[in-house]
Amino acid sequence: MLSTMQYLRDICELMQETCDPQVSKSNVYVELEHIDPGRFHLARHGSPQEVTSAKNCFRAGDVLYGKLRPYLDKAVVAETDGICSTDILVLRPKDGTHPFYVAGVIHSHRFIDYSSQTTHGLNHPRTSWTALQNFPVFPHSIPERQKIGEVVHKMQQALEVQEDMIAKTRELNRSTLNILLTGQKSL
Repeated sequence: MLSTMQYLRDICELMQETCDPQVSKSNVYVELEHIDPGRFHLARHGSPQEVTSAKNCFRAGDVLYGKLRPYLDKAVVAETDGICSTDILVLRPKDGTHPFYVAGVIHSHRFIDYSSQTTHGLNHPRTSWTALQNFPVFPHSIPERQKIGEVVHKMQQALEVQEDMIAKTRELNRSTLNILLTGQKSL
């Protein structure tokens, strides 16, 4: 029987493994600028050779959460191992919890509001795992978390395909208008 109350700490844990980017075998480096607000998948990344100081390590299936300005809603599920900025919390799902379930919780309006209220600092407001781990979550069973995570993953894939198609259609529209109205092809 599940308890009536669960918290973020019950579905994921903070990973604090640091690594030296210069000796890392990974070729994926993630900064906050690589994470698009509201997206569940990483669209781009940098190279570890671009940075010099120690960074956080992550594994495929971890959730990367931007703790700086949490109202920007930056969280993705890692598809590969890599390293990331220390302004990103590496959250590893617990007990077979689907990573997209964790990411779904983090992208919820309730969580964004909660995390925004836990920030400190005026110029660079940050939240912390100490505050976030106490976020209350609905007490789904592990099989329910797995099923919900699978549905969230499929929905996000479909949304991202649609968003990419819309962006390509807009670019085609701009190019077509440029050709039709000026006779010149755009670069």
